[in-house]
Amino acid sequence: MPNRRSVLHSLAGTAVLGALLAAAAVVAREPLSSAWHELAGGRRVPLVVAAGCAPLVPALTAAAWRSVLASCGAPVDVRQAWWCYGAGSLANTFLPGRMGDALRIELFSHRLRHPRRRWLACGVATSVGAAQSVVLGLVLGVGSVAGALPLWAAAPSLALPAVMLAGGRLALLRHPTGRVACLATASRLSPASWTRLLAWIWASAMARLLVIASVLDALAVPHPVETAVIASCGLALGNSLPLAPGGAGVAAAAMAVALGQTGLHASTAVAAAFAFHAFETGAGLAFGVGGWLALKLVPSTGGRLRGLAAEPALAASTP
Repeated sequence: MPNRRSVLHSLAGTAVLGALLAAAAVVAREPLSSAWHELAGGRRVPLVVAAGCAPLVPALTAAAWRSVLASCGAPVDVRQAWWCYGAGSLANTFLPGRMGDALRIELFSHRLRHPRRRWLACGVATSVGAAQSVVLGLVLGVGSVAGALPLWAAAPSLALPAVMLAGGRLALLRHPTGRVACLATASRLSPASWTRLLAWIWASAMARLLVIASVLDALAVPHPVETAVIASCGLALGNSLPLAPGGAGVAAAAMAVALGQTGLHASTAVAAAFAFHAFETGAGLAFGVGGWLALKLVPSTGGRLRGLAAEPALAASTP
């Protein structure tokens, strides 16, 4: 039976999570109400699709973290990755400056058996970020080819990872081991490891794009997929300025402005932006709470055996 202290900690954690959820409901009440009134006359099936795809975004990104860690010979099991990534999503919902990203790095580092575990976790976060930038560039590139965006729209998203990888390679020539090598994890991954990472991030990006397109389809917006690509561009710009908790206001406003450039009525653009923000925030909260429950209630099975079996992966991931 669990001891008394463990039960008290679990109850306290449940109370804190409940308080955070209640606070989120109060803060987001007016925006969600406005979006709901605009969506009330829309179709229900696309909204159900959006609600089903939204939790896939953090789940697939957490799988990308696991993929990079396994390639570095430091695997974590599904429950731990779920909680570590989900806790970051919870923190980003309530704290400004994307402080949840730092929390993710700290939580993942505590589950690694590595002499420089925090530096390795930072390198993994950088690798995932580089992959997200590449995938965003590919999505924007498709939008450019289709004529929905200017040709230069994809250039920054593709140039940044290229410069980062080149800089990492140069750094590894001088410091092949130690902290620098951990930070340059992206430059040490093999082509096979990069392929797996990009596959997870691509799947996550497609799930997010489907959420946006479904919201637009519910509002009877013509060409919802093309419009969703343009909205993704505005959303990426808004997320680069994380001034408010959960990106509230900034990301939604940037997305609404981008949608307004397509000719949508202002009320429709605002409703779509806030509806997407509601789905994304709800998915982050559900994913974080679910990860905490899984970590507390589901027993670990074979985690150490899988970790021992994956030890040679670091050698395989280094070209």
